[in-house]
Amino acid sequence: MTDNTISLLTELLRKERTAILSGDFSELALIAEQKRLHLERLARNQVAESSLTALEEKAEQNATLLRSAMNGVSAAKRRLEEVRRVRNGPLFYAPAGNTEVRFTTSSHFRKKV
Repeated sequence: MTDNTISLLTELLRKERTAILSGDFSELALIAEQKRLHLERLARNQVAESSLTALEEKAEQNATLLRSAMNGVSAAKRRLEEVRRVRNGPLFYAPAGNTEVRFTTSSHFRKKV
C-alpha cells in the first residue's frame, strides 16, 4: 500500500509540474486535493526516508516553479497597469509637484527654452 501511495504521489507531482509549466492553473486545485488525500494515507504508514526525501525534492521543485509563475503573473499585471496609465494620457508634474494627466489634441509637444 505504501509503495502504491508513493507511486501515486510521484505521478501527481509530475502532473503538477506539467500543469505549472503549461499554465494550467485550474488543474492545480484538483491535484492539490488528490495530493492531500494521498499524503494523509501516507502519514498513517511507515515510509522509507529515501522515499520521503525524493517526494520532498519534487514538491520543492514544483513550489519553486509555482513561485516563479506567480512572479511572472505579477510582473505582467504591473506592466498592463503601466500600459493603461500611459493610454489614459501623459503624466506631467503640476505646479504643486504632484503628477496629473493632461490631454492634448496635438501629438507634438513644444520644448521650453
